[in-house]
Amino acid sequence: MKALSFIPAKHSRAWGLVSIIFLIVTFSLLVLSQLLLHRSFTLILVAGLAIIAIVCTLVACIGGFLGGKLFFAFSSGSTLLGLLYMLYIVVFSVADGWNDIVSIVSFAVIYSFGTAAGIIAEGVYYLYSTNKFKTKSI
Repeated sequence: MKALSFIPAKHSRAWGLVSIIFLIVTFSLLVLSQLLLHRSFTLILVAGLAIIAIVCTLVACIGGFLGGKLFFAFSSGSTLLGLLYMLYIVVFSVADGWNDIVSIVSFAVIYSFGTAAGIIAEGVYYLYSTNKFKTKSI
């Protein structure tokens, strides 16, 4: 998997830095979406956004730390795609009057499908790398 060579190695200390950057970017984009909605910031809102950012970061980075490079790529990619789509919904008022709910739900759906795709991709890669897919000659 030379295409994923930029991702840190399994059990590397670099995953700590990757996790911190991932958390900051995710939390910042979540907060930005709420700022664009002109929401009043309460402790409950900030705590909820922080929990979402921490869960997304932990899922992606623990999977990568344990050696799942494909999982990390799919999970982090879907997180970024979900966040960008969430900002698109908010900026362009796609669902007038429902932007707050639609943006969070769309982020959750995109993130969930991407994470599930990462799990499937890791499983297929494992089966392929252990010669489970290769046919035996007669």
